[in-house]
Amino acid sequence: MKLIKLMLLSCLLMSTVLVAQQRKMTPFEKKMTGNGLCGTGFHETCHKHSKNRMVDYLHVNTYPYYSEYTDDDQYCFRIRTHAVRSASISAVSLAAITLEVALLNEKFNEHNIFFEWDEMRYIITDDALYNNPESAFGSTHSDSDRIDIYFFNKDGFSSQVDEVGTSSEIIMSNYYLGSVVLSHEMGHLFGLFHTWHSTMPCTGFPCENQQSDGSSDGIPVNAHIPELVLRVNEPAGPCEAPSNATVAGDYVFDTHADNYHPQMHPEYTGCNPSPDDCNEEDPCFPSSSCGDANSMQYIPFTDNIMTYWSPFSCEKTFTVGQAVRMKYFIESTNPALDYLDDAMTSCTVEPDPCAGCNYNQIVSGLIDSVVPTNNNCGEYQATRPSWPFCQGDNIYINWGDGSGSNVLAVGTTSHQYPSDGTYIVTISIEVAGSICSSRGTEVEVACGPPAETCINPKVFLQGAMLNPNPGEPNWMRDDLRLAGLIPTTSPYGDGIICDPSVFTVTGKDAIVDWVFVELRDPANPTIVFDSSSALLQRDGDIVSSDGVNLMTMDLSISNVHVVIKHRNHLAVMSQVGAYDNQCKAIDFRPTTTQAGGTVTLGTNAQTTIGMPIGMRAMWAGNTNGNELVNYNGIDNDPTHTRDTVLAHPSNIFNSTFFSFQAYSDDDVNMDGIVKWSDTANLVKDNVNGHPENPCASTDPSGCSLNYQIIEQLP
Repeated sequence: MKLIKLMLLSCLLMSTVLVAQQRKMTPFEKKMTGNGLCGTGFHETCHKHSKNRMVDYLHVNTYPYYSEYTDDDQYCFRIRTHAVRSASISAVSLAAITLEVALLNEKFNEHNIFFEWDEMRYIITDDALYNNPESAFGSTHSDSDRIDIYFFNKDGFSSQVDEVGTSSEIIMSNYYLGSVVLSHEMGHLFGLFHTWHSTMPCTGFPCENQQSDGSSDGIPVNAHIPELVLRVNEPAGPCEAPSNATVAGDYVFDTHADNYHPQMHPEYTGCNPSPDDCNEEDPCFPSSSCGDANSMQYIPFTDNIMTYWSPFSCEKTFTVGQAVRMKYFIESTNPALDYLDDAMTSCTVEPDPCAGCNYNQIVSGLIDSVVPTNNNCGEYQATRPSWPFCQGDNIYINWGDGSGSNVLAVGTTSHQYPSDGTYIVTISIEVAGSICSSRGTEVEVACGPPAETCINPKVFLQGAMLNPNPGEPNWMRDDLRLAGLIPTTSPYGDGIICDPSVFTVTGKDAIVDWVFVELRDPANPTIVFDSSSALLQRDGDIVSSDGVNLMTMDLSISNVHVVIKHRNHLAVMSQVGAYDNQCKAIDFRPTTTQAGGTVTLGTNAQTTIGMPIGMRAMWAGNTNGNELVNYNGIDNDPTHTRDTVLAHPSNIFNSTFFSFQAYSDDDVNMDGIVKWSDTANLVKDNVNGHPENPCASTDPSGCSLNYQIIEQLP
């Protein structure tokens, strides 16, 4: 790639050497020769502004309007975005940058110029670059095959465009986010002047060259011919083209002569329309100072992207003439801009599903309805705004934590973040899966480390409580431990491991089996925010994997549900408010609260069948993990055990009376032996004896064996 060096020469040298030697004039340009514009058909200007080198390049490429290209010619360019931050200031959000790219494409796509974004945001933490945005021009972060756009989360500087040979850069202040300013700067990159170019006298800084110390050297920078209001063939009003528009002003035939630049010509500030006025044309009323050289009143296009008329939030566009000039500039710059060729790519233009959709652009402020709930740390809520949007469209919210996009329902929607961090919340209007309009904001979740505190649950497993050891009616049997069948790795998939020495302890603290403990959200008990495998002792204590100490879990949320699960018993869950204090016992064993028992969620969530008086246990018999205990019907538990027995490789006679030793979900009474009759008898007794089986209170032997015991979890 060639390095383009821009030399500051005199007008004479530019006109006789720079243009004439580097390429031949087109027939159209030859026709323009002799018009007094440096004798070449070009109108070059002695111009140098140290803060914006792209301006220099435009001034040596001020081609008259040329109609070789049309609005239908298609171009596509690669762009890359960079979010520059300092060590103490956060970067512009990805959601905000996404909106900027969408607005950029919206304005250019209308004229068949497209931008292919790699959809990546490169966050640059660099205090020096952050404090001096202009150093982004030609920085080491720039790409030679893309147009680089740098976003700074700061105001106090104007957005600018620059071309420095092998790459091109645009820097954007956060002050201009959500407006057409990025499209304005991209217009400069593609050869457009301001619509007010050369329409006012130029004396004094910033109309003169700026020296290194910021002072003026007195040399005018703007010697272009002013554009006149007068129209050809119709002196009293507008027609197809301004009289000198193709060789003066902004060199575009279909933009009206414009007079407004608040710094260069402050006497025209009185001509500025009111901030709420976004009409296409707005005449200036004050005095003759608003007129052109012929004292004709200016009627500028205030809704043009290349104007300085406010407000920027107006729905501004490019004209067809500006689009044609940009395409001519892309193809015909002199010297050639190699970076345009390298950044240019081919892209497939998909039909816009949002075209013609009567929706309002989502603007800053609406997303600010995402606020903390003040209930739990890290919990936020979003209120669905009321916008007119297309029939069949949806308003979506993406909380930015990997939970995906969901339709934002009418009213208020709450969301609990799983951990500390910075999240980008995006609200969007979507049509047929395409985002038509979106707006985002950053949410900072800083709750600190989870409030780890000990948890002290207690429970009995019915299978291990049946047929207790002599003299130990209130303890579970530890047959699995005695047989050496309990694995040192939890069967619940979370990878918790215990030391084999844990299984050498005897007495009431001997280990019966692994269980799984969950903490669930009080407002939505389907949400699990912490969980862990644990060990169950014979007296019902649930302890950590060391077999001795109480478990530690995240209790940053108050009034949680506590859930106990076992591989072949129905799970049990406490009601809200059952657990919110450090190390407080939550005891599922006693049948009454007077005896210290915890109230469980649901009806008959546990059983008293085979239990000591005043005690209860988790229902045994769920051999297939389907959250049911059932004797008959599809996927019933005895059949599951029978199939396991018949499939055992040592059961050579295919007998249902075969039994074998194993650590298995089909061992419902937890004696270490898998036996079909054990499961059949236990499940039958539980189904017949369930309080909600209608005959249970009169004659259990005659109850329906089709009854199903359902786990009481949401």
